[in-house]
Amino acid sequence: MAIVVVAVVALIGVENFIEISSNSSTSSEGTAVLVVSSTTLDRTTADTHPGYITYIFNLTITNRGSKGFPVTPGEFRAATETNSTYGDSFALAIRQPLRSVTLDPNESTTGQVSFAMPVNQFPTRVEFESSLPMVEAFTGSLPQSSQWVSTIDYANATLDGPHGGEYLIVTTIRHSVTFYYSTERMVLTVMLQAFVPNATGIRITSIAVSNYGFDVISVVPALPVSVPDDGTKVILTLSLSLPQESVDVQELGLTVSCS
Repeated sequence: MAIVVVAVVALIGVENFIEISSNSSTSSEGTAVLVVSSTTLDRTTADTHPGYITYIFNLTITNRGSKGFPVTPGEFRAATETNSTYGDSFALAIRQPLRSVTLDPNESTTGQVSFAMPVNQFPTRVEFESSLPMVEAFTGSLPQSSQWVSTIDYANATLDGPHGGEYLIVTTIRHSVTFYYSTERMVLTVMLQAFVPNATGIRITSIAVSNYGFDVISVVPALPVSVPDDGTKVILTLSLSLPQESVDVQELGLTVSCS
């Protein structure tokens, strides 16, 4: 009896995928579909891995066969235009890591997988390979980077204006992480308090960020805000937009203007 090998190619929107049956017959056992929905670029790894950048892919893999198979991040690899391949390298900037699971028929799992590669290499597809049972899947063309990772170690604010030296100013980043996506908002607080006797009351009129690509989106309460001279604390909550590129910032500088 002749053996028939079947390959299926499908196109959904801008996401291409190829599903490959692991069997040498028309059986659908061991068939998987792999789709990458977004790409995040992280250049901040250049400090710890000089000459390398990290690509973070949000992907979904679906079992279209009749038997279950295991899925772990280590079974994925990224291939480049020169056909070089790079294994999974867990990035600290991952928000939703792909979990290790066993996919039963028609089940899917979604998460992020990251790959570090030399700056002169560009990923063209993501591949998956499981050996028990043998299952292979790979994507078509990958989506362009839609967000970028930045790191901010700490923030520091200076008070600019008359009588500014009479006030204490403390800046606090309201996040437990130092990695941020360009599509997110960074929230921090600025506390002001008079610390010398007979201080002169001030009004906060504006706040600006000195680092390129960062902008103040909102301040609560809205400016101008008066800071009394009796030592009462005034706390401002700021929301900042982040750069549309991957940057590594040691100190985020704020200038708080007063009158």
